[in-house]
Amino acid sequence: MNNHEQLTPAEKEAFEALRQPVQPDIHLEERIVKRLKDENLISKTPAWKDWGLKIAASIALIAVGIIIGKIIYPPMETQSQFNYMLVLYEDGRFTPSSPEEMFTEYSKWMEGIQEQGVTIGGQEMKPSSLFLEPDGTQVSDDNVRRVGGYFVINAGSLDQAMKIAQDSPHLKYGGSIEVKEFMIR
Repeated sequence: MNNHEQLTPAEKEAFEALRQPVQPDIHLEERIVKRLKDENLISKTPAWKDWGLKIAASIALIAVGIIIGKIIYPPMETQSQFNYMLVLYEDGRFTPSSPEEMFTEYSKWMEGIQEQGVTIGGQEMKPSSLFLEPDGTQVSDDNVRRVGGYFVINAGSLDQAMKIAQDSPHLKYGGSIEVKEFMIR
């Protein structure tokens, strides 16, 4: 048929039949869904069950992560684990040996302190430093006496902290040590 021709009565009847509502078989949907499930084209379980399983798995993973985190990273103490600082000073009398020898000696000294049940930590400081004045100017430290490092310890008393300081290899090399107690509030 082209646009210039009229429809035949049979064609008109066929088009009219298309306008009539068609009633599919009432079991058609069930058969289609069953076939799609059998061929694994759609899920056999309702969507809410899948989401419920995913949410439960997520909650379980989060709980496991929290437990592992608490095991690996125990909560920090509310009070400082250190109560004394040993400030190491160096001046013209300080005569260090090789860095390797000093590292070994200080490490053994620290191990001995830890064996006594005292917690210890520390850090060597670089030789140069800057002071910031109230007016904002910076002044380099050219003093003869400088801070060479520090240790922080958790000693049972000032006497114990002094004993630890007296046993330090720093004194052997001509350095001096200031023992300062933290103000814990």
